[in-house]
Amino acid sequence: MNYQERLREIRKNSTQKKARTSKNYTLSELEVSLFDKDSDVISPFTSVTKDDIIKGNELFIASLPNDITLEDGTTLEKGQYIGNSIGRLADMEKLEDSGIYSKSLYENGHRINLLAVIKNPKSVYTQKDLVLDVKNKTEVKDITTKSAFVISKQKVDYLELVDTYYFDKLIDDVLKNYNNLSNPNNLLKRYIKNKKTLSEGKRMIYCPLLDECLAIVGDSNE
Repeated sequence: MNYQERLREIRKNSTQKKARTSKNYTLSELEVSLFDKDSDVISPFTSVTKDDIIKGNELFIASLPNDITLEDGTTLEKGQYIGNSIGRLADMEKLEDSGIYSKSLYENGHRINLLAVIKNPKSVYTQKDLVLDVKNKTEVKDITTKSAFVISKQKVDYLELVDTYYFDKLIDDVLKNYNNLSNPNNLLKRYIKNKKTLSEGKRMIYCPLLDECLAIVGDSNE
């Protein structure tokens, strides 16, 4: 049974919803709370440790305050680089071979498979800045590359690397809880639309907090 058929069945069998007594915040009201200058709703990036288990959908961030040129001649322009972990640096090479002088970064940092860059050159960049960049649709470029030059121990809490199966699960969750949601049809439309934007082998850097796509990126195996 496809999504549309399941939806029609749910509508047919649905019962009258109970009146809601709790306040439903509008998106505007929520944004005011999230982005108020004194708000601590959006926490700093998480500094990972050597004992943390990193999942495949979790993302890291590294700020490059200046342009750098890699050994293969590739230039990385200044900005905020998003990527997933290739592995913990200390598990991949010896300290003396890594070129890293910070023991903490060596022991806890991960080599990053670069996926996208946010074209924001701020040298001090917070997680609230990142969420604002997603909200304001700051320019983002897909830079999927095999380069493992960038090292980071700063994990992003408000972005995930997702594929079509992620949206399948969201769609199923909406259908299962259809009668308990205030506007399930809008959720279904958004999730189905997001799923359709992902062609085979592509993934999305997604912000669940804002239900926004930061970038569509190539598969890491390409």
